[in-house]
Amino acid sequence: IEAGADAELGEEEEEEEEEAAQEEERSEQPPVPAIAAVRAGVGGGGGGGGGAAHSFGAIGLSGPLLRETSLPTLRLGAMRLFGADAAAGGQAPAVVVGMSAVKRKVDYVFDTVDRVFSSNPGASPSFVLVVHLADFDDAWATDAAARLQREHADEVATGKLHGIRAPRSLYPNLDVCPPLCPHAEGPEGGRWRSKRNIDYALLMAYSAPLAQYYLQIEDDLSFTLGWVATAVSYARELPELTKESNAPWRVIDFTGSGCSGKMMQSNELPRLAQLYLLFYDQLHCEAGLVRWMRSMTSGAPVEYFKTGEKLFKHEGLIDSNGGNHVTQVSCGGHSAPSCPECPSGKGEGFCHGDCTWVGDACIGMSPGSSISSAAQPVVQQKHQQSAAVSQPTQVAAPPTEEELRLRRFDNPPAWVISDMTVVPTFLANFAYVAGGEGQSRNDVCDSRLSPALRRPSVHGQRCWFWAKAVSQEQHIIVAFNAEITMEALEVSFGHDAHSKDVLVNGLVEVSESSQQSAMETGSAGQCGDFRTLKEVHGEREISWEPGASGPIAGIRCVRISMAESQTEWLIVRRILVKSL
Repeated sequence: IEAGADAELGEEEEEEEEEAAQEEERSEQPPVPAIAAVRAGVGGGGGGGGGAAHSFGAIGLSGPLLRETSLPTLRLGAMRLFGADAAAGGQAPAVVVGMSAVKRKVDYVFDTVDRVFSSNPGASPSFVLVVHLADFDDAWATDAAARLQREHADEVATGKLHGIRAPRSLYPNLDVCPPLCPHAEGPEGGRWRSKRNIDYALLMAYSAPLAQYYLQIEDDLSFTLGWVATAVSYARELPELTKESNAPWRVIDFTGSGCSGKMMQSNELPRLAQLYLLFYDQLHCEAGLVRWMRSMTSGAPVEYFKTGEKLFKHEGLIDSNGGNHVTQVSCGGHSAPSCPECPSGKGEGFCHGDCTWVGDACIGMSPGSSISSAAQPVVQQKHQQSAAVSQPTQVAAPPTEEELRLRRFDNPPAWVISDMTVVPTFLANFAYVAGGEGQSRNDVCDSRLSPALRRPSVHGQRCWFWAKAVSQEQHIIVAFNAEITMEALEVSFGHDAHSKDVLVNGLVEVSESSQQSAMETGSAGQCGDFRTLKEVHGEREISWEPGASGPIAGIRCVRISMAESQTEWLIVRRILVKSL
């Protein structure tokens, strides 16, 4: 028996030595930064075509991932598309900032990357930004990587900016609902939530070795000047052990909302990444973060955001799930800027209305979610399948004349600003949707306030901008990201269910850029002097098209203003702009 055990031990030692030699040989191979290598491995199946020597399988990233896969054992450096080693200059960065970006109807990632670097002049302490181009659209990822390298060549060369991407084949099955629909969500919501968890897991696992701290952000933010130095200084000033748990701090929360603006210690990051992979199809990222903190003997994050200083500001009008960004939600008996902010530390009883309590976290509805149908998603799916067998294939109806007319308007990217008193949850951004109106929507507003919102629509729920106690000179402004040439404009007021809530006496105005517009982006300060385009006297619809003079060039802002106060509330249902 002893002889047999010795023989087995000898074989194990030989195998370990052979594996060590192979690992040493692999470590000497340089990473494959070319995006062509990424594209060759994307798409599952055999779709890459050519470049077999650069496939992900050849460099240690074959898939799909299993939930039990140990992320640190993967050669995650193979995901790198560009970026020199972060410590190439000699000193390791203090913090790695992680950002996951996907293709949207309006891409914010390029502006956000610009702001990350411009808001940290001198960059002391040093940091590295890792951008995970996490969309499965190869063409978009190729173009995005090329643009980032072109616009930030110095940051790429000095290791301050990394771009990474994982092949589609590395992702596990994302079509988990049905049958697994744990959060009253439809197939789209389950797919979006599951993919986001894998996006974050890969981003965190790649970023962990790069710096002492890790800070997660979104790809549609603006920043206060010197925010990196502020965050790092705050982290370094915290005591090594917290009084509450006699353990190191695990998370610093700079936003109080969602998974963005959270700082962790990088040496603990692989555990969080592993948890996101392990429960990728079961937990929202917010709930995963809460449970990870508790398992690490930390009951709550360090709440920096309660100091009143905000390091980040959300800028995007289109969220990563494709829906419109909401800046205020109904929590049931009160409101908050977002669902994670509803409980304010008071628990499940303060998470209702537009939000729901899932896995120890207050979250908003995912795309395609429906609480009312949550009890029977599988039965509904079976009914749909049987109906498909017994009925002939439905041919999509051609677009109506009205739908074709609406498609003329492209609604260029813009901020929507108002100084009016808003009816809670009926926000200004509902009136202007970047990209136009030729799309279904699933807006979130308080349906109890209008009978029109209690009737389901095949186009999804569409909310509107609703203001009360409106006074003379108050306004709503559409401030475009850049000057446009305007070819047509249409504004709709009131609603069939609220016919009196129109603009009784007001103006539709336009302006060029102000002289200091470069410093006032996203505010009324970017608008120059306004001139009247149309007067409004209670009409439900007003429109403008150019006459003989042709389209108006150099337009930066459109303003709807009150010429006098009115007792009736005001609904701006829709603002449409056609640009050249």
